[in-house]
Amino acid sequence: MKTKLVRVLFLMTAMSLSLAACGKSEEVIITELSESDLDKPEKVAVKRGTVTVSDYKTAWVEPYIEQLYFEGEGNFAEFKVSLGDTVSKGDVLATINTEGLREQADSLNKEIKDLTEGYEYEVKNLNYDLEIANLRLKDAQKRVKFMSENGEKESGEFYAACVEAGNYDSEVRRIELKLRQAKERYDLKLPELKRNLSQVNSKLNKSTIKAPFDGVVAAVADARAGEYVTKDKYYIAIADETRLVARCESIGTVAQRNVIRTELLLNGAVYETELIPRDERYLKEMRNTDEVKYDEFTIEGADNLSFGDNGVLRYITREKEDCIYIPTNTLRFGGGISYVYKDMGGKHEKCEVTVGIKNELVAEITAGLEEGDVVYVQE
Repeated sequence: MKTKLVRVLFLMTAMSLSLAACGKSEEVIITELSESDLDKPEKVAVKRGTVTVSDYKTAWVEPYIEQLYFEGEGNFAEFKVSLGDTVSKGDVLATINTEGLREQADSLNKEIKDLTEGYEYEVKNLNYDLEIANLRLKDAQKRVKFMSENGEKESGEFYAACVEAGNYDSEVRRIELKLRQAKERYDLKLPELKRNLSQVNSKLNKSTIKAPFDGVVAAVADARAGEYVTKDKYYIAIADETRLVARCESIGTVAQRNVIRTELLLNGAVYETELIPRDERYLKEMRNTDEVKYDEFTIEGADNLSFGDNGVLRYITREKEDCIYIPTNTLRFGGGISYVYKDMGGKHEKCEVTVGIKNELVAEITAGLEEGDVVYVQE
């Protein structure tokens, strides 16, 4: 039996290596299957544990890289940095020609300033006129009251005083109307100018690419001054050397939907990972090229890892916890059923089983066996 044991171990090792190299297959390493299971491979015990099905991709550790896009459109002006330059957060990396936009912004700023100053000057003068008119009105009203109290209501002077008071009252109302009209004009015009300025400033802000974090310029597009810029092409990429990620060839967005979780297997350790979402523009751009697509993953506890470390990214696509399982080489198939030979006091008894999820090493059994049963391995 030792010869058979060596052969089984050799095949398992070769399969594991080939899987890591080709980058796709089912899980072939299960911690629940101990070496003791293979000491006497002619029969093994039915166990309870976790069965997983996984795909694998060769992965490597590198700094996080982010592709950067213009958020606006226009004619390309220039790159402010070169490949390999160190940049700080907020640094301008590339620009679109904004000459016409800056002229519009300057013109709108001046128009807003002139409008505000004109309004404030007009209001100041009208308030002065209103103050004088109110004083004159009060004085005229006092005269009318005095003459009324002193029996002069029938005199010509009393009539003239009443007319004068009425004129001043009309003057006050006229000035107050002018103040309201001035405010309405100002309140109507100012928001419009500010909206226009906001739109221009938004275009100006979208006319530059700025560094989102401290880092190093990792890629620069082939762009010439004057060429039309769209929002769908990335022009520069920045690497964050303080943030390490796992990178591997992509399994595709459709396959990603079936992934339960991912892990990085490296230097004998297992690191929890999480897929970093890509900008939809990058995904669209990559779909239109023949270039190899890559996925990037955050690494939990990556402090002891280094740039350039190589490992395997494990995509767990199916998993069943606390289930009954047996080695797959105990399974037999025939007559449209799955079955095993169970040890019944040294005798072989054929036993039909229902198989759940399985991989190259173990298979979940949902019916037909119980934990602790003993089954025979195929010769």
